[in-house]
Amino acid sequence: MVGNAKKKESKKGSVNLLMIVVGIVIVVVIVLLLVMLNDPMHKARRMDQAELDAQFQTIDYEAYKADPTAYKGDYIKLRVQVYQKVNDRLFNVYTAAAGETDSDSWMGGHYLLNDDRRPQEPALEEGMIVTVYGVCAGKQKMTTANENGDDGLPAVDIVYIDFEGYEPVDDADGAVNAEEASGADGAGTVGQ
Repeated sequence: MVGNAKKKESKKGSVNLLMIVVGIVIVVVIVLLLVMLNDPMHKARRMDQAELDAQFQTIDYEAYKADPTAYKGDYIKLRVQVYQKVNDRLFNVYTAAAGETDSDSWMGGHYLLNDDRRPQEPALEEGMIVTVYGVCAGKQKMTTANENGDDGLPAVDIVYIDFEGYEPVDDADGAVNAEEASGADGAGTVGQ
């Protein structure tokens, strides 16, 4: 009798432990889903062009640079010239100086762009002038070295790049038209 009672208690203990583990797993999955669905990058990648235009804003460079945490996660729209391709995913860019246009000075706001579009087509290259839709990512450094005592540059995680109007040069046979550079509709590429 005593042996049967111990077996029943052991089974109850195993069932209770299993229920606790299943409950914890369910809570973790729910929390992860809520975090993912509230992530600005996740939301932005699901927007169409009209939503991008409506939700993305121009943010004052000096304000973003002074207090990057206040803008982290905000949607931003920038017209930039790619100054330096640091690696396949990191680009050093400038906006036009205040009051200038595309053909004038490109020494305005200095940003780092993180290109996590999948696929990265068309690719960003040095000298390109494009419109970038992204999410403010705080400050970031190009390298781990802190040579100038600088605490980093305002960073933007790219959601979408509008290549409209840009006509890159193909090294093999000369000019490539804007449709080839930006896809059949000339509208750009939304990250996946």
